[in-house]
Amino acid sequence: MLTEACGTRLIDLVFAPLEKEVLGAINAPRPPFERIVKQLADIRAPEPMAAAAVAGLSREHDPDSTHPPFGKRLANLGYTDIPEIDEIRTSAIDQLLSRDAAKDLPARFDGEWRKKAQEWVSVGR
Repeated sequence: MLTEACGTRLIDLVFAPLEKEVLGAINAPRPPFERIVKQLADIRAPEPMAAAAVAGLSREHDPDSTHPPFGKRLANLGYTDIPEIDEIRTSAIDQLLSRDAAKDLPARFDGEWRKKAQEWVSVGR
């Protein structure tokens, strides 16, 4: 459920705005992980997370998906409604990665992303 809700929150708050910025950019915009870190509290906010999970129930199923629709996955687990989403207090990154890795991996990804995005927005200049 958190994956479904967070995916929706990331699309709404990070990826859709980023896509719009890239389309009209002459320079690469702020990269994805930098945006996620700056908006982490908004992404994790319980009420919007719950609304995003509910929205996932009515989202059109992608026929190319390897997973059943969200509502079917919940039903397979015995849920008829979205369970209450508590506040997220800790991050899987904090639990699974070293402090250095948690800092270095996003920085490396954002650096590579920025380089490719700059090449893309530079085409035609």
